Amino acid sequence: MKSSLTRRSSFARQRGQSTIDFVIYIGLAALVLGGMAYYQFTGRTQAKVNDAISGLNSMVGKTQALYSSSANGFSGISVAALIGNGVVPASMVKGTAIYSQFGTPVDVASANIYGSSDGVQFTYQAVPEGACSDFVQGAQSWFSKVQVGSSVIKSMKDGTSFSPASLGTACSATSNVTIVFVAGR
Repeated sequence: MKSSLTRRSSFARQRGQSTIDFVIYIGLAALVLGGMAYYQFTGRTQAKVNDAISGLNSMVGKTQALYSSSANGFSGISVAALIGNGVVPASMVKGTAIYSQFGTPVDVASANIYGSSDGVQFTYQAVPEGACSDFVQGAQSWFSKVQVGSSVIKSMKDGTSFSPASLGTACSATSNVTIVFVAGR
């Protein structure tokens, strides 16, 4: 017959083992939930990037069509003119301003590519670092010039072809970067 001391130590070992098992199960559950949250966040960021590319593409095409017959090129272009003419997707209009899918302002201005006001410039303010590279990669082919922060990533006028290495460096230079896209007629 086992003594009461032996039974108690056996019981204590079982309880200790149960506690260790419980902690392991909680740790595994936390790991699984953390992984799910990471993939959900990544998916949302990619959806925003895809929407941003689509919105920019739409604005560029409609802006080029709107100003194609203007004798003054893109001179006098403004956010109000684009919104008033239905150029900006409704999801990007907030009052009298344009906002990106990242929740940050988008500015519009005329640009000089080869001559006076022969281009339009879309400036995306504070694009998150995690979206920067994918956004530029997806949109850059429509533009004659792309600048990320202070780095020119592409310039047809200067003969600078798109540089993925420069893009990666520029996008990781700060947590929120300004991106400028310039298109001609």
